Amino acid sequence: MSIFIISGVSVSYLGTKHYRKHINDIMNGRHLSQESRKKYKQYVDWQKLPDKFIPEDYKPHSYTKDISEPMIKYEAGYLNHLNWPLMAEDLSNLPPAYILTCEFDPLRDDGILYHGRLVQSGVDAVHDHFWGAWHGWLAFAYGHTVLQVPSATQAFVNATNFIEKHLTFKTNKTEI
Repeated sequence: MSIFIISGVSVSYLGTKHYRKHINDIMNGRHLSQESRKKYKQYVDWQKLPDKFIPEDYKPHSYTKDISEPMIKYEAGYLNHLNWPLMAEDLSNLPPAYILTCEFDPLRDDGILYHGRLVQSGVDAVHDHFWGAWHGWLAFAYGHTVLQVPSATQAFVNATNFIEKHLTFKTNKTEI
């Protein structure tokens, strides 16, 4: 279900008109050409994930069909590093980054792989992973005690500490 939602968001983001058809193309791996798959595999190779993130019974998908005709005009958007930073060829000039992932999130692997690439590129990057958390769980960081999730609150604290450590403002030679 979650991959269906993320597929829908990406289809909407890129402005496609044939929503359901394009979601099916994405879910069946027909949104990228075989040429693009070969070029970008190095960035999204599941085998680069640490073992603790790969289930014992994992069976990788094998996408053998090429891009569907309607998706050709959207492929560049899927590979654009401004939409998906993991697809950037060079990450070496990026500022420090705090990468937050959680167990039940279809974007989890992308975040983990992105962190690895940042570190390999010499970027000061911190990866914080929360087991048992789900995409959107940060919405439960603060609020009524019945709905507050302590791990979400901790994630906000961790992110805030990272920002405080890496962000300084200078005005008239005085640090704030």
